[in-house]
This record gives sequence, C-alpha cells and structure tokens, in this order.
Amino acid sequence: MAGDTPDFTEGIVFLDQKLAVYSGSQFAAVQGLAKYVNGSTTCVDGVAVTFASYTVPAGKTFYCYGFSYGWDAQAASISCTALFLDNGGAIIQFCSQAGHAVAFDTPIVFAAGHAVSVYTFHFGDGAVARAVRAAYWGVEI
Repeated sequence: MAGDTPDFTEGIVFLDQKLAVYSGSQFAAVQGLAKYVNGSTTCVDGVAVTFASYTVPAGKTFYCYGFSYGWDAQAASISCTALFLDNGGAIIQFCSQAGHAVAFDTPIVFAAGHAVSVYTFHFGDGAVARAVRAAYWGVEI
C-alpha cells in the first residue's frame, strides 16, 4: 500500500478468508471456463446407451459441480443406471425410474489428463421411442 490508497492486486483478509481484486487483464489469467458436456440418443428398441466424455487438457484442472441423466416423459415404463466416471472407474452410481440431477456442495476435482465421463444404460418396454440424455458441468481453470 502506498499512503491511504490500497493496492488492489494484493490479497485482502476478511473474516479468515483471503480475497483479491483483479484488473481485467490480471483476472483473465485465473478466470475459469464454464464447461457443459452432454450426450443423447433415442431409445427405440427398449435398450439405449448414452455416453458423454471430456478429457481435461494439459495445464488445466476441471471442477465438476454436478451431473444429470434422464429421458423425455412418456407413459411407457423405463429404468436407468447411470455411472459418473473418472478414467473409466465409477465414482458415483445411480439407478432409478425417474432420472436424477445432482449438484455437489463441494466440486469433484479432476487433474489434467483425466477422462471425465457419464455413462447411462436405459431399459424400457420398447413401445415408445424416447430421447435419453446424460450431462455434467463445471469450471475448467
């Protein structure tokens, strides 16, 4: 600080949290890029698979804030198993007849090179064609 004028590029401590104020050019270097990754298919014969995947680029980190899966509303019955994957290994699994949307209180962090995926298996009576979807979202920094 010079005199009574604060240097806003330095951290400010407020209630045990360190804050910083950046100019536009300074913020560009730490600004996150929002990511929304999704996949969809049409289930016409009673069985469908939906897959959405993204590999975190070198030098980046992906903070995932949630994932979802489901299908268009129809009278015909359908059930689904959804897997949220990190490099092919399941970290979350859901099964339902209604789909889910899950928002994480604390993001799941994926380092550079990790393949982040959501994979769903849909089973129905095959009488009605329906769109099935899976997605996840977060910020890449």
